[in-house]
Amino acid sequence: MITNVVSEKSVTDNGLFEQYYRLMLFEDNQRYAVGILEGNALSYPHQKDFLTTSKVEKSISGELSLGVMLIQTSTNLVKAGCIDIDTPRDAKDLSEGLALAKKLQETAKELNLKAYIEFSGNRGYHLWIFANKPIFAGVMMDCLKGIAQKANFKVDEIFPNHRSKESKCIKLPGTTHLKSNKRCGFIDDSFNPTQPEVDLSLQGELMAGFVQNDSSPIIEAVDQVSFDEIIGKDNQLTNQEKQAITEKLKAFGDNHPSCINHLMGNGIPLDIDYNHGNLTLVRYCLTRGYTLKESLPLAKTVAENTSLNHPTSKTTIEAKANNFKSAFNSAKNNPDGYGWECSYAMEGCGGKSGVYAKDRGCSNQCSLYSKKLNTLYSPPKLPLNSFIYQAAIKLSSEGKEPCKSQIMRQCENLISSYDISGIIKDNISDSRLLLEKEVIANIIQNPESALGLMEIYPDGFKGVTDKNLSQYIDELMILSLPNEETLREYVEVIREEGIKVVAKKHLEETAKELDSEETVINTLTQSIDTTEGLLNKSVDNKSIAVLYDHLPSLIENLYHGESVAIPTLSPHLNNILNGGFQKGKLYVIAAPPASGKTTFCSWVADYASIQGYKVCYGAYEMSREEMFVNSLARFAGVKSNLIEGRKWRYEDYPEKDSLEKKLNEKIVEYAEEIAQNAYYLECDDTYNPQKLRLVAKKIEADLLVVDYLQLLTSGDEKLDNTFQETLRVSKIATELKRLARDLNIPVIAISDINKKAYQDSMVGGN
Repeated sequence: MITNVVSEKSVTDNGLFEQYYRLMLFEDNQRYAVGILEGNALSYPHQKDFLTTSKVEKSISGELSLGVMLIQTSTNLVKAGCIDIDTPRDAKDLSEGLALAKKLQETAKELNLKAYIEFSGNRGYHLWIFANKPIFAGVMMDCLKGIAQKANFKVDEIFPNHRSKESKCIKLPGTTHLKSNKRCGFIDDSFNPTQPEVDLSLQGELMAGFVQNDSSPIIEAVDQVSFDEIIGKDNQLTNQEKQAITEKLKAFGDNHPSCINHLMGNGIPLDIDYNHGNLTLVRYCLTRGYTLKESLPLAKTVAENTSLNHPTSKTTIEAKANNFKSAFNSAKNNPDGYGWECSYAMEGCGGKSGVYAKDRGCSNQCSLYSKKLNTLYSPPKLPLNSFIYQAAIKLSSEGKEPCKSQIMRQCENLISSYDISGIIKDNISDSRLLLEKEVIANIIQNPESALGLMEIYPDGFKGVTDKNLSQYIDELMILSLPNEETLREYVEVIREEGIKVVAKKHLEETAKELDSEETVINTLTQSIDTTEGLLNKSVDNKSIAVLYDHLPSLIENLYHGESVAIPTLSPHLNNILNGGFQKGKLYVIAAPPASGKTTFCSWVADYASIQGYKVCYGAYEMSREEMFVNSLARFAGVKSNLIEGRKWRYEDYPEKDSLEKKLNEKIVEYAEEIAQNAYYLECDDTYNPQKLRLVAKKIEADLLVVDYLQLLTSGDEKLDNTFQETLRVSKIATELKRLARDLNIPVIAISDINKKAYQDSMVGGN
């Protein structure tokens, strides 16, 4: 953990490293950016990997200028947030900017929040709020907006700057500003804005005194955000649209639309601000013409069904009802601005809460095709993945830089010629959509990879989206990527899909041509040529490269590659095995029943564990306790029946005391030498080669032992339920070979053979 890391660091950071992780940084899944100054242009390109402690160290030492995205990508949570104050945008100079920062700090204090001012290192300040436990990014953003509104400050930029994925980073306090070459950092009363300097050696001590705020005042500050800020002044419907919606809502009579029923039955989702949920109900009630008295029962029903874990300061039903009253009375004074617009769906549902229109049972009865907030309106969905792929390939083939602006230009040309009247239905799975996004993101983040994908048909990309092209490319630029092996697998999925689509079109065209006056021979000849072209594209060129292309890496590995074999305790056996069990190979230990196969393999596993190798032992007959007893007996040099029978408990056993003493001593050694590296699996029918692969990969095993081969299932239900034993075992052995090759580990599988077959094979020395 971080505390351990901190203890090993030099004292030069004076506790700064520890304070970073206490106040603002997460230990994992945190995105970051590294500053680059080219001429007078300063940029912070997002990095593909996650932030590590070594990067933070380099920031402290001044080796790099570090920016961070405050949101932890896996949870959508933040520990901190800040308001940006810039000169000359928000103040004429640093002195005026400091006065503004102090005003915001005092406003935060009025809201029972502790806030701290940081000098940006160049021409501005940041006002920071820290939470004592991670909170949703959207709540932190609204808290900062609430502080700004209460102070009558029109905030231009806050961090985090998005409720889920951030497009901009904030410089890590204490890092170097590349333009001024000064450190940014937190300030105290001694700071002089006319000669701005930050002493890095004092930052750790200063930050150690910073208070992390409870969630209650943070959430209460959200109440300062006006309703106009929540809905957006530009999102109001026309009178004609309002009237049409009102008429449709009236058609429900005493009933309510399914979305309102869902809201009342399930309460407000945890990741949606309570004000937003109440505002949805206010809009609905006003549009239906309800009075406050008629509306309150609905609001109380919502309050009663909202989870007690909802992060709102309104902890009682009465407080939540009062919040509704306040919102209702405020909106009633401006009814034109608060008409029904299905805003419940627009305020985050379908995000972490996962509440989509289909989950609410939305029947589209009350909505119109409004271009503003109404959820039924959506721009045509376009196959942006296909467009971006074609653009990247064209740019790469022409030797042009595949930067965002170039990609957009190419895509816009494709979109302009696209038939929008035929809207593609988005009926593919979420995993397929993500698969395609990751392949396209890899092309954008690693432009050189595009050249290796030029034989894929764009038709293979099935995913469509109604997202803005520019925002979508930004999203792809920071998307986390799987490893190269997974990407290759995904590329083949898209390649095959594209060939299917093109082949289907080709067959349809061929059928039409056969009905035309074109001669049959010409049509079939063209069809054969096209089919051969499709077949050629169905195979990845990398997989069929001539051996000569692989020679450099093969020779490099031969002379300089690491050659690690897992040795046994027997020098003679090691000599036969060329040093031990080799990586990437499958070894089958075959012998008749009761020949000692399991004992031998357990002995190999124990010795490998002692040498520091991680061993995964999958047993299909023995329990974990039985494996442990046998292993401990071998290690201690004690007969297993003495341990299994707990002989040290018997008063009449003559060596009771010495056995107990020896076991106590050996168990301590066993724990240190074997147990830390041994994984004993109690396998059942679900443990086929595919599941063993997942387990071995997850624990990063160095050796896998399977005890034994005939008890594995192949993963093919039809094959496992037949009497084709030879075929089944052959398939399992093939899968284990692939497992050994792909994970680059030795796999040892125990196999029984018939005693008669064994004896027959030994006749004549066979």
